[in-house]
Amino acid sequence: MQSADIFVQDQIAGRISVCYTEERPVYDEGPFLKEERKLINTIADQFSFFILHQQLRQVFDEQIRSEDEL
Repeated sequence: MQSADIFVQDQIAGRISVCYTEERPVYDEGPFLKEERKLINTIADQFSFFILHQQLRQVFDEQIRSEDEL
């Protein structure tokens, strides 16, 4: 199995894990290639950016609503 943590503002917000269900030959990192490690890290980074964007969007929308109510 290979995993990568999803960090949002220096806190773990989740984890992506990938595993094989059957035996595989040994490569760079167990049955995984170094390119697969890079890919899972990139996907985790993209999720981190997406979650942060959603959080910031929510704060922005709340600020706009608050200003409209005044």
